[in-house]
Amino acid sequence: AMAAAPPVGAGFQLLLLLLPALLPSARAEPLRDARSPGSFSSAKVERAPSLLRRSQTLGSIKVDRHTPSETQSRQDVVRRRLPGDGDTPNCDCTAKGQLRSDAGLDAASTSSSAAVHSNCNNHDESQIGEAAPARRKSGGDSLLAAKRVQDGLKPRAGSGAWRWAMLHNWLYFVSLGLSMVNLPLRVAAVVNPDGSTAVTPVAIRVSGDIEALDNLLTFIGVGFLGSLSDVIGRRPLMAWSSVGFGTTCFLQAQSTSIGLLYVADAIDGVSSCMTEVCQSYVSDTTTTPAEAAVRIGMLQGFSISGAFIVAFPVGAILGKRFGPRLPCLIAAGLQALNALIVLLLTPESLPRAKRSGRTLDLRAANPIGALKLLFTRSALLRDVCIAYVLVALARGSLDAQFLNNVRYRFGWDQSQAAPLMILVGMMLAVAPRAVVPRIGVRRSVLLGTLVFALGQTCAGLAPTPAAFVIGVMITSVGCACIPALLGIIASTGDEAERGAVLGGLGSLQKLCAAATNSGYARVFAYFISAAAPVQIPGAPFLVSALLLACAFSVSARAFGVHGAALSVF
Repeated sequence: AMAAAPPVGAGFQLLLLLLPALLPSARAEPLRDARSPGSFSSAKVERAPSLLRRSQTLGSIKVDRHTPSETQSRQDVVRRRLPGDGDTPNCDCTAKGQLRSDAGLDAASTSSSAAVHSNCNNHDESQIGEAAPARRKSGGDSLLAAKRVQDGLKPRAGSGAWRWAMLHNWLYFVSLGLSMVNLPLRVAAVVNPDGSTAVTPVAIRVSGDIEALDNLLTFIGVGFLGSLSDVIGRRPLMAWSSVGFGTTCFLQAQSTSIGLLYVADAIDGVSSCMTEVCQSYVSDTTTTPAEAAVRIGMLQGFSISGAFIVAFPVGAILGKRFGPRLPCLIAAGLQALNALIVLLLTPESLPRAKRSGRTLDLRAANPIGALKLLFTRSALLRDVCIAYVLVALARGSLDAQFLNNVRYRFGWDQSQAAPLMILVGMMLAVAPRAVVPRIGVRRSVLLGTLVFALGQTCAGLAPTPAAFVIGVMITSVGCACIPALLGIIASTGDEAERGAVLGGLGSLQKLCAAATNSGYARVFAYFISAAAPVQIPGAPFLVSALLLACAFSVSARAFGVHGAALSVF
């Protein structure tokens, strides 16, 4: 695995190749026309210096900057003399129409353009009927573009602006991947008395607890931050999340005490909202729910999986060659860059006009309220959610202490563990999508939990790396039970509550992550310590298998008790 690892420069070359495709040019995005808030005009925004001259030509129209008194005078002329739109570039009507557009008058406040042209001899009726709309749109929109830039306004997000969200989430997860494969070594170096990076019980417990603190604070605060973005806009929260995680990575790299490690992850916990806000950004810049669903799927697939495929091997190789601090510092630098791009280049997807009058709803941001909905709405929803909680807790064994586990059991370093981490992530993403459509939701839940338990048992008892990999492959097939349970939960209850139910599931996942990070760390630390009656390094996977056996029992009971309601599955 080490011999086949790509050179360090390959990951950065891939990043440089991807960035130009992901950076939508602000110059090429269409502006929203003030006369029609729901439509996009065809004018393109040019760079500000060229448009801030005193006068310039846009199309065939000469536009001059005016003093306030001159502008008011021109508006008065428009109100007195213009009954309609100007339609051709070669008559006084056109100039009048442009003056009216420059003055900001609503087209609905005037009469039809035909009335204007009835007293004009510069064109015939065919010009009025056919060529007018296109020329009116071009002239008015050009003036609108000039006016927005002259007024110092930033171009608004257009139809391609969702790519900005993908870029920011991608950079965020690149930083996460760089730090993830090196953080256990940084924690061990701080915690172990001799300063080594060896896997010890105390280092395992500390690493689990700081991750649990991070997830717990995220569980408490992510709903509030998401609601806050509805009030103040998406960009401030995206920048906040970048700065917060960048600070976390920097402190992790520089930390010399356990307390500072906790502070670092606490900062990440109170600022973590990048994916949620980026998903809202995508929804803001799409026109239909179907289009939003597709683009959010692309956001998750490319930003998360793509980032890890790049960051895991690069972070592992850098960490092995230069030590675990350097990848964490690079991760911090990437988040500083991410924040600068947000503040200087990224357009706002939720302009001030759409946020006007909104207030922060603390009840909607309350994570406890979302959880109550899942477990009190109906007996069916409660039973399926209990099964899901058990599966989610079992699934946490693959995230909590995975790197420490293979380091301790097989003597791997981060460069050897990274390819397996990528393989696990890819299998967990691909296998369920191949299994559920073929065997159905009911069998995916019942058989999936059993196969999942079998895979975890094999991984926990595996005496060799090859046997461990086989166990993980079996586990990935059994993970088909997770999307199957999610499908049942999403389809249960009223359609009007579906968003709240899925939001509650997101909060539940964060809460389960907090429990598993701390819980599995303590299980692992105990069963490799001298206090254990027998040392079982794979104990976290065996505990996971027991939880899955309980999940199978609860699921089977739910299908038996609620057979009529679940018959469609």
